[in-house]
Amino acid sequence: MVQRVGRRDRLLATNPQRCAVSRESGDFPFEIRDLYFGIGRRPTHRAVFTIRPDRVLVIAIRHLAQRDLSLNDFLIQKAEDD
Repeated sequence: MVQRVGRRDRLLATNPQRCAVSRESGDFPFEIRDLYFGIGRRPTHRAVFTIRPDRVLVIAIRHLAQRDLSLNDFLIQKAEDD
């Protein structure tokens, strides 16, 4: 799987705007995009990323069957005994 992502990382390095805006991008305070990849010809996973002025940040790798990302996926919950 890492090799499959590695082949597509050139697209992220050279032209990340070519990838589609994620369907859940409106739920985030910044734009997120998807790079689809998989084994064989059919995509099975997506790299969810955001574009910054000097870099592309991959924020998640998700199987296509997984639910949409939400901002809560990235929030650290405070322990109950704190």
